[in-house]
Amino acid sequence: MDRTDLIDVAFDVLGSGNGREAGNAAVRTVEAVAVPGEEPVAATAGRHPDHFRGGALVLTGHRLLFLKDGKPPLPVALDAVTDVTVVRTRINGEVLKVVALTGAHRFEDVVKAEPFAERIRAAAGEGCIPGRARGRNFGSPGNCGQ
Repeated sequence: MDRTDLIDVAFDVLGSGNGREAGNAAVRTVEAVAVPGEEPVAATAGRHPDHFRGGALVLTGHRLLFLKDGKPPLPVALDAVTDVTVVRTRINGEVLKVVALTGAHRFEDVVKAEPFAERIRAAAGEGCIPGRARGRNFGSPGNCGQ
């Protein structure tokens, strides 16, 4: 992925009016996670429960990234994703839960969480190998939803 693609996505989602220091922090965060050949597919805003301010959730062809100014990026490989759910709460708004072989992740106050969850499910399902059981909830386990 070209760094400029991720930087543009992060600024679009987070807003570029947060001052020069916030912009520099976003650029540093993006430079740390850019992978050649990877393209952003979708993005939305959300908040990790451990962080007070919101960040950007960026879906690429191979992984889901949570980018936050001044924090290390949180990558989740799509091959490891086993379940994606959205629940609505009074306090935290729409909550996106992503369960992966690497652990469970929860993102709160996600903007348009259900359409974004569908994109994650579709991207994670495309990584399936036909005929190999993966135990995913995205389709029948024997054919990975095909």
